[in-house]
Amino acid sequence: MRTSNLKSSVTAAAAVAALGCGALLAASGTASGASAAAAGCPKEYFCLYDGGDQSGRIVMKTKGNWTGDAWGTSVFNNGVHSPGRDHVQVTWYKYQGDTARKYTKCVHYGSPEGKTNLGSGSNVTKVVWRGEC
Repeated sequence: MRTSNLKSSVTAAAAVAALGCGALLAASGTASGASAAAAGCPKEYFCLYDGGDQSGRIVMKTKGNWTGDAWGTSVFNNGVHSPGRDHVQVTWYKYQGDTARKYTKCVHYGSPEGKTNLGSGSNVTKVVWRGEC
């Protein structure tokens, strides 16, 4: 009888340990999946970063259309699939000396398609959520 109880206890302990490891692996899988997105940009948002490759500080983030002046170097569209409203048309001016040149680009959602470098000296002035580019 004692051997049977011991085996049951060992089996139960092994099951609990396996469940714990599974939960740990699931949590680490979620964390690594999140790291594929640009740091600090919440899901469903468009973010502008002061560094290249979505690094540095987020200087502007929006969940809807936006107009203003925000200086940055790279962007990330962390939107989700939503027909007619998951791409972003971004307008910015790039300054070189006293000369400004206007740019527009449609940015797809998600990683890596939603990541774009604008270049230093870029002033984002408009963000419009839209459908397919």
